Amino acid sequence: METTPLISVVIPVYNGEKYIKKTINSILKQEYKNIEILVINDGSVDDTAQVVTRLVEKDKRLRLINQKNAGVSTARNVGIDHSKGKYIAFVDGDDLVTEDYISHLYSVMAHNDVEIVASTTMDYYSSEKPTNETNVKIVSGQEAAIEMLYYRIPIGVYSKLFEADFLKKSVRFISTLNMGEGFNFNTTAFQKAKYVALTDKKIYHYRTDNPESVTTVFSMEKWKNGLLAIQTIKSNFIQVTPALNQAWEYAWWNTNFDVFKLMSVAKVQSYYPDEFRFVKYNVKKFALRQVFAPISVKRRIRAGLIYLFPQIFVNYDAFKRTKAMEQGIPVDGAIVTLTTNNNYGNILQRWALQTFLKNNGYNYEHIYFPGYYLRQYLKYQSIFAWPARSAVRILKNKRPFFKKTASLYNYRQMSNFASKKLKQRRYSKKIMKQYKNFIVGSDQVFNFGVISSEFLVPWKTFLLEDATENSNRISYAASFGSKSLSKDNPLYSASVRELMQKFNAISVREKSGIQIVKDAWNSYAVDVVDPTLLLKAQDYSEIIEKVEKTYNLFYFVLRDDDNHTIVQTTKRFATEENKSVGGIVGYGPGEKKSVGQWLNHISSSDLVITDSFHGVVFSIIFNTNFVVVNRTGNGSISAASERYKNLLDGLGISGRMLSVEEFKNVDLSLLQPIDWNEVNDRLAESRLNSADWLLKNIKKEDSRG
Repeated sequence: METTPLISVVIPVYNGEKYIKKTINSILKQEYKNIEILVINDGSVDDTAQVVTRLVEKDKRLRLINQKNAGVSTARNVGIDHSKGKYIAFVDGDDLVTEDYISHLYSVMAHNDVEIVASTTMDYYSSEKPTNETNVKIVSGQEAAIEMLYYRIPIGVYSKLFEADFLKKSVRFISTLNMGEGFNFNTTAFQKAKYVALTDKKIYHYRTDNPESVTTVFSMEKWKNGLLAIQTIKSNFIQVTPALNQAWEYAWWNTNFDVFKLMSVAKVQSYYPDEFRFVKYNVKKFALRQVFAPISVKRRIRAGLIYLFPQIFVNYDAFKRTKAMEQGIPVDGAIVTLTTNNNYGNILQRWALQTFLKNNGYNYEHIYFPGYYLRQYLKYQSIFAWPARSAVRILKNKRPFFKKTASLYNYRQMSNFASKKLKQRRYSKKIMKQYKNFIVGSDQVFNFGVISSEFLVPWKTFLLEDATENSNRISYAASFGSKSLSKDNPLYSASVRELMQKFNAISVREKSGIQIVKDAWNSYAVDVVDPTLLLKAQDYSEIIEKVEKTYNLFYFVLRDDDNHTIVQTTKRFATEENKSVGGIVGYGPGEKKSVGQWLNHISSSDLVITDSFHGVVFSIIFNTNFVVVNRTGNGSISAASERYKNLLDGLGISGRMLSVEEFKNVDLSLLQPIDWNEVNDRLAESRLNSADWLLKNIKKEDSRG
């Protein structure tokens, strides 16, 4: 009886701790059992090696090879050299394969006299279940190369099976290429092969939500490398024909358009003017030629329209790609929180929680609620505001009509950030019943006054009144906005208690919330860190934006008094110490900053002066010295004071919270220094405990290995 041959699966990985376990597990589940898996750890500085090592101990088919960082091409070459199989397949370290990935490729290989088998289709990251059997076609190596240059075969080395002897004798990855290296490798291998088998079966799931992927994050250097890869393909042609040249020209034009499109979307044209002119020139130069290329009518029409209206297609392609990605990635659940878009803390809490979940393999989307947007517009566009507000503005010699205040500006800036950076769906009762998993929070989702006055939906919506009975419900870092509640507060009602007792787990942001949960709902709660603290400083690098000027002292003040005490005291100190100073008064007139610019100022300043909880939080995240001015006077301020105290005491920070009067007289140069090593150690422990609590309480339908 003929035994099945050994097949080697090569996985290059760099800093892949977030995804590598699922990738390997999808390969270990293969129907075809006689495999070896070679993981080439390309000098990762995260816990990739440790994750793989634990898996190696459980399955002898898995081998880990560690090397100094040398790039993905070198890593794959190392995998080829160390492989023992009769055939070699490749998988990227953040993707998934179906259970019949190897068995299908091998079956096609075994029944046809070919050196390479290639799938002509792939799927965005979704299911791991096998797909239905489909068609197989045999073509010459030259034909296969042409098909790939027209993008009718996926250009990566994944979803293919190579004869090991053929591969080791014929082709290697070019070590200087780190983008387009697979495209280069494949076209050379195809040309050297006598025959290639093409199957249209979907067996590979390509991840699109990895924020570290070179195809997800724009990098000019990497895309220059990608353009070089296309040029190298042509210089390495073995048998040059007019058909091959024409196909290469299509690939060259398409790659230039990709770079043009991504530079436009990332708005980096001014940073790389020469490169932008270069790709724009090539897009225009080669577009009309593609109208006559042997491609589909749809592609030819597209090429002609790109020649005429390139910018329109930039916007259209970006929209289409985003939608395709969203449809290909299964939604695990919904985040229900305040969607106010009127302050930095709110928008960054939402982004941080969604990003943390994504980094841990969970795809949650926000529910955004109608009402707040309209109320903000009516409130801050004075021509539509209440007559009393307009009258007051007139008496104060301020224009009453079409006056765009600072808060409206911030609202628009943050709405723009939300539309680009957050995955959201508009609220409806029908939508709420589609989810099986919910996370409520953070922010003041348990503050009856805020919810009932600011939104046009029933306030119990935030307590998941519309969710299905069997849904999994968690609150994360939710806040009551107060240290205590009176017994006549609606949150003490029997109907609310019934809703809250359906929650599988409850966590709150302030310690006082633990007692409120116990008294009002007879439930148990724990306190956890704000979701912004679940991420590390480097996690925010992707959204930090450049600023024209940085400051030694940066003030971020939500509400200063009539004498502008906080701002004036900060400016006086800056003058005395010959320091540069600048800042934002959150609810007043003056210059405002985008979310990314605000983060830049917090991270780049020597000292931050603030009365904002998240001003303090991000100072801690970026290890920037700070002073928090503790305003007093009403319940909400008292609750804010408790938030400061909980945070600072928990991290061992003292002498940094001052009253307004204390701040007026303090010598900022004599502040007690912060021991950032101790703070970071304590924060790491709190972050880990909170992350563990959240992840352990998220229930999934699918197995996460």
